[in-house]
Amino acid sequence: MPGIDKTMTMLEVMTRWPHTVPAIIAHGMHCVGCPISGFHTVGEAALEHGMSPDAVAAMLKDSTRISASRRHCRQAS
Repeated sequence: MPGIDKTMTMLEVMTRWPHTVPAIIAHGMHCVGCPISGFHTVGEAALEHGMSPDAVAAMLKDSTRISASRRHCRQAS
């Protein structure tokens, strides 16, 4: 699966990986429903919210890994 990177728009990330939405909101980024989310890249949104683009990209990747791990555990039980 291709990963999340700083050049993807926030809308693309939230559409392809909807399980990232709670992590985005938990970090104070209210991109869900924002009309700019289709234009702001992950990097731009991070800077707009006073965060490091690398840290936000890592947070989104982590939330994707955690979700995949939880799905795997549910399927195994």
